[in-house]
Amino acid sequence: MCGLVGIASEKGKVSLVLDVLSKLEYRGYDSAGYSLVLPSGELCTRKVIGSVSGLSPLPHCDSGFSGASIAPIFVGIAHTRWATHGDVSIENAQPQTNETIAVAHNGIIENYAELKEIEFANEKNVLFRSQTDTEIIVHLIAKYFASKPDKTLESFVEATQYALARLNGTFALAIINSLFKDVIIVAKKDSPLVVGTGVNEFSGDVFFASDVVAIAQYVGSYTALDDGDLCLISRKQNAENPDASLGFHCEFLKFKINQANTASNPTDSTSKEKDVQSSPNKTDCDAVCKKWEKSLPSDPLYGKGDFQDFTSKEIFDQQKVVSKMINTLERGDFVPLARRVSLTKSVNFLACGSSLYAGVIGRYILEKYCGMPASAECASEFSYRNAILSPDGLYVFISQSGETGDTLRALDYTMDVLKRHAILTGAFVEAEAEAKGHSLASLLQNHILVVTNSVHSSIARRVNNFIPLNAGPEFGVVSTKAFSAQVAVLACLAVELLQQRAKHGPSELAYIKSSVLQLEQDFAPTGLKLYEDLKKVPDLLKETLQFFDAFDSQKEMFKIVKTLAGAKSVLFLGRGVNYPVASESALKFKEITYIHAEGYPAGEMKHGPIALVDESVVSVFIMPSDELMPKTLSNIQEIVARRGTVILLTDRNGKECVNELARQKETKILTCVLPETGDFSKLFVYSVMGQIIAYKVARLMGLNVDRPRNLAKSVTVE
Repeated sequence: MCGLVGIASEKGKVSLVLDVLSKLEYRGYDSAGYSLVLPSGELCTRKVIGSVSGLSPLPHCDSGFSGASIAPIFVGIAHTRWATHGDVSIENAQPQTNETIAVAHNGIIENYAELKEIEFANEKNVLFRSQTDTEIIVHLIAKYFASKPDKTLESFVEATQYALARLNGTFALAIINSLFKDVIIVAKKDSPLVVGTGVNEFSGDVFFASDVVAIAQYVGSYTALDDGDLCLISRKQNAENPDASLGFHCEFLKFKINQANTASNPTDSTSKEKDVQSSPNKTDCDAVCKKWEKSLPSDPLYGKGDFQDFTSKEIFDQQKVVSKMINTLERGDFVPLARRVSLTKSVNFLACGSSLYAGVIGRYILEKYCGMPASAECASEFSYRNAILSPDGLYVFISQSGETGDTLRALDYTMDVLKRHAILTGAFVEAEAEAKGHSLASLLQNHILVVTNSVHSSIARRVNNFIPLNAGPEFGVVSTKAFSAQVAVLACLAVELLQQRAKHGPSELAYIKSSVLQLEQDFAPTGLKLYEDLKKVPDLLKETLQFFDAFDSQKEMFKIVKTLAGAKSVLFLGRGVNYPVASESALKFKEITYIHAEGYPAGEMKHGPIALVDESVVSVFIMPSDELMPKTLSNIQEIVARRGTVILLTDRNGKECVNELARQKETKILTCVLPETGDFSKLFVYSVMGQIIAYKVARLMGLNVDRPRNLAKSVTVE
């Protein structure tokens, strides 16, 4: 959930390190810092509370070195933090250091307290200065390195490997030691990390980051580390001329992953650790071959353009994003995937946050248009309840970043359960599969599907089946265009799935119909209806985005924003598929306004939440003209009868109905009249309006819409 970057360069500057780091600041922005080893062999560290910009104008380091911002460096690591262990403070900011070693860390070390007790309870000379889990790594490496009779680079690597083998949890690490001024060690377990080689003026340099976005403009090729990978970045040696510059290179090694779980079985784990704590022997150090990929050019959607912030720009990007997805459908890109999964009996969506609400919408789409059993579940709970999986089902994992820790765990759980089922039924024999070059991912390609905005992410590399959102980078912490892209993807998949199911023969069709309630459903016309409505979305979004300025210029519209800004709590209510839209709107609202908001099914309002209604609670109703509008109107009457404040998002027909209600009750309902929509296209219009309203309220309150407090863009820890 933090940003981790670094460079190895003979011509790099602190300004370059900070420029790379700034591209990941949306990943975490409680504090920031960097550590450098200068050509003189001096370890220089600087940390600040707040943003990376606080580091930029400071031409010195905490160690007292002057001119670090202009002097060339050999190796540098930098970090922008989203606090987990410990307060937001200089002491807890990263990198964590001692006199010679600096460590920057993404992830969580779950057994740091046990290691601290085992290794350092009697160490009088070891001082822990922070509350972080990261600091244990610094002291472990230092202790094991000190036990080595010689202080060679090989010994330092061995000490690092041994320390890493002791850690439980997740980590992407960058480690430097002032004794080795031209060396960085990076390592990875369950937290993303990529390494790239410089191009053009950066030729001979090595960059790394927790997201390829940060280094894309500097590197010509990159590789993603796998769990258990350690990359030793060092300067090439020229035997004939030691002073000649040959740049830096990468050597990939392995470290042993600790399989113990100290949280669930501390007694056994502790005894094992005590057995080995005094003998840090050499660990496995076999070289690893990595596949390098060409770096993608910097996305043209980088930057804010003429917009005030990234969030507003990304709200406006949605029209283009949905158009691009429709073009993908029309090119036939969904055909191979739909063919592979067309005989599935059920679909299960697993995700977190906004992606979960996209999955709930996907459930409605498949049930209504495809007649398929579908479910949507919170990924963070899925793998903890011993879920019963259907071997005939399709499991769809949705993650904007592709690094969501909870979703990755749910994916691993699902793959493990399906693998065990395949082994029991004889469908998968590991020895035979390995001999034939088959993998578990290929076996499960008819049962596992990933939807992500990052084709290079951990979740995409785990599977054979994934759909890229192609929404471009989303730098605003709250999801806007990625959410719309997810809903568009699921609609496109449903359209093509319907077409493919319509092409099956009688026996296959009987198999399909045995799994649905609507046995007489005609697949092809239903898919056409959904497709025709989907094609209207870009124009409807263009019309909806015109409301962005209306909230500032029109008195009635501004009153909606002002009313919401003064609310103690806000209920977003909708029926049917409008309910997940209401839930997503509530999530956006609470994320960037810090006002309590909840999404509820409108029918559930009278089963508890109505007790909250008073003058300080605002009820926002999502009510397009559909078959459920009369029932939603009844809910509005119940709020009005209790003198509650109502804001209504509806269309012209809904406005007329509410005007009649307002006349009868002698009350005022604030109404925003949106374009007429189809049964599916309404999802985009009303969710985008929810984004706009949340944005306008936050701006009126003077809040940072791009970087709301306590949130991180990529939630990589559980």
